[in-house]
Amino acid sequence: MVKLCIQLFAIASLFSLASSLETYAVVLSRVFFQVHPAGGQPFNLTSNITYARQFCPTDVSISWVVHGWSEGFYKTKWVPLVVNSTLQYAGGCVVFMDYSYFSKLGYGDLVARYYLLRDVLSNTMKLFGNYEKMHVFGFSFGARLAIGAGNNITNLYNKVPQIPRMDLCEPAGPNFASTDKTFAPANRSASLVQIINTNSFGYGTGIYDGHINFKMGHCGLWQDGQGSPPMGSHGMCPYMYAYAFKTDYKYNAIYSKECNYSYTKNRPINATCQQTMIMGRRNNVFCYGDVLIPTAKCAPVKMIKSFLKIVLLATLVNLALSQASSQDPYAIFNVPGRIFFQVYPANGTAFNLTTSTMTNILQACPDNETLSFIIHGWSEGLFKTKWIPLVLNSTLNYSGGCVVAMDYTYFAAMGYGDLVYRYFLLRDSLVTVMNLFGNYSRMHAFGFSFGARLAIGAGNVIAGYNNGVPQIPRMDLCDPAGPFFMTYEFPFAPAQKAATLVQVINTNSFGYGTGIYDGHINFKMGHCGLWQDGQGAPPMGSHGMCPYMYNHAFTYDYKYDGRYKNECNYAYTANRPINTTCQQTIIMGRRNNVLCYGDVLIPTAICAPYIYNNTIYNYAPGKVTCT
Repeated sequence: MVKLCIQLFAIASLFSLASSLETYAVVLSRVFFQVHPAGGQPFNLTSNITYARQFCPTDVSISWVVHGWSEGFYKTKWVPLVVNSTLQYAGGCVVFMDYSYFSKLGYGDLVARYYLLRDVLSNTMKLFGNYEKMHVFGFSFGARLAIGAGNNITNLYNKVPQIPRMDLCEPAGPNFASTDKTFAPANRSASLVQIINTNSFGYGTGIYDGHINFKMGHCGLWQDGQGSPPMGSHGMCPYMYAYAFKTDYKYNAIYSKECNYSYTKNRPINATCQQTMIMGRRNNVFCYGDVLIPTAKCAPVKMIKSFLKIVLLATLVNLALSQASSQDPYAIFNVPGRIFFQVYPANGTAFNLTTSTMTNILQACPDNETLSFIIHGWSEGLFKTKWIPLVLNSTLNYSGGCVVAMDYTYFAAMGYGDLVYRYFLLRDSLVTVMNLFGNYSRMHAFGFSFGARLAIGAGNVIAGYNNGVPQIPRMDLCDPAGPFFMTYEFPFAPAQKAATLVQVINTNSFGYGTGIYDGHINFKMGHCGLWQDGQGAPPMGSHGMCPYMYNHAFTYDYKYDGRYKNECNYAYTANRPINTTCQQTIIMGRRNNVLCYGDVLIPTAICAPYIYNNTIYNYAPGKVTCT
């Protein structure tokens, strides 16, 4: 990480320095406001409000649009969509704030200028006056500016909001979601504040302080249609808002109970609101609470029936539990081609476990050698997933012995809900093979995502043979799957009961990965384990990067760095302390032999091998070309 980026994690220093960076007058000179009248040509606003009043009289709607970090009026695709849709719907004038001179800076430098930019916006609003005709839309950092400007105006009137309505898309999370910061809450900036959440706890905030919070997709945490930035789960928000001028995004409670794993109780919303409320500017149902709206993969990302399987958890779990007890638990294991275990001896030829005799197996993998298990995730497979041969070969080179790779491609190719339905049966198939080898003391298991869940489950079953005492010495678990596994109502045992030492590597907590940090050691990679600067489109998003980082860790040292440990508390889980000796010696991955306990913060870089240092790290995603 270059020194400039350290500013991101020194928020107090940034704000104290802000006034010395530029004066208000200099900032004002570098920001412009583009006015779009419904019946005229756009023009740049100057301090001469008389000219603006010719096109935007006091009796018409004045809608404000404020962009986010690394965006600008002439380079951001959602801007004309929202501006034009707003004009068609509300008429009057749209005033667009462009601060692209500053938004192209690093995020830390932009945050340093927050108060100055906020004041520029609120003072420009004062020029127009007549607040009761105003509406404000802001995205990400722009939503933060809108909240701040609204609070400035509210404070002029004995803390009574003057602006009737704000629609805020994904208010920025980093540096704004910590409860010890002096930022005013969103619901004081206008009489009615609607917030659209698409990437909570990631780029977006995890504090739900709107009068209404529309939690899109998976509980507002992530979207199935996400790609690489700027069209990740966070960046999709303003596009959904633009679609909402013509498309009805409606409340759907099909997984309301499951969304409690986001560590904020869903505020109730009454039945009338449930039936009539829609997300966006067209919503005129003034209710208060949290509105769950599932989304789809393709634009306009409106959920349709064919996508509902993924959210039928209660039904799936009940069926799985009943069928696991009433049917042969190894039925799927006995169906040729649906699940198999491939054995890779360090000094021999790979073979299929189910077609070999026990004598041949023990000759290839003698009882005194290490036995390492590798279990892939959803939508993956042994012969189609790139990280598997990398981790497999690195494991063999490091530990020798045998590697046993579990392949359940047949089921992993199904919808996620259908895979969860088969969790217990798949887990028991893994247990069967572990029992076949016996001598658990020589075993090691690595699992990614849903595969990590299978490893945890199998380890707990085996621990149950010995009064709950773990029998497997070590598991390394890469971003254990979050959806459907993070509710305490679902009967899954914690990770740290699966083995004597469980190391969990978190790269996308509260997204595809879990937000429950229950390993003996949790390596929180990148930004507090929430997301990675090097993320691309799936399967190489923040979640999918995890096994590649794990493989790099056979060669490179990912080391503890506590420079932003205080900032990481916005992830709504206190970082478990780790002692000084551990901080100096612990490394992430299979090579780690430092047996410490706690949470280990490890910043990462944009480019492989993602090792944080003072030369290759750059905070701004998309602005570095990796070779």
